[in-house]
Amino acid sequence: MSKITKVSLAIIFVVLGFLGYNSHNTKRMVAENRSMLMDSYQSLTDLHIMMDSFTELAPHEMESISRRVAKEVSLEHFRQFAENLNKDNENGKE
Repeated sequence: MSKITKVSLAIIFVVLGFLGYNSHNTKRMVAENRSMLMDSYQSLTDLHIMMDSFTELAPHEMESISRRVAKEVSLEHFRQFAENLNKDNENGKE
């Protein structure tokens, strides 16, 4: 074999080695990104399920809270009305 053939084969071997190494790194990066994507997708799915359950539960909870608050406010207003009525009755008797 001539010297040019040997140099050409060495260059081809180096280029093929470099391409193989880049291919290996690319496959590793794709697998890593796929893993991160699946983790993100799982987190998103969990969040979606949690939000669905929240939207189903929220109206009942809000109604319960609003009824309790309305009851407390109404009772306070009736107490205030009773106090004012008693004061008016006492002032009217005098």
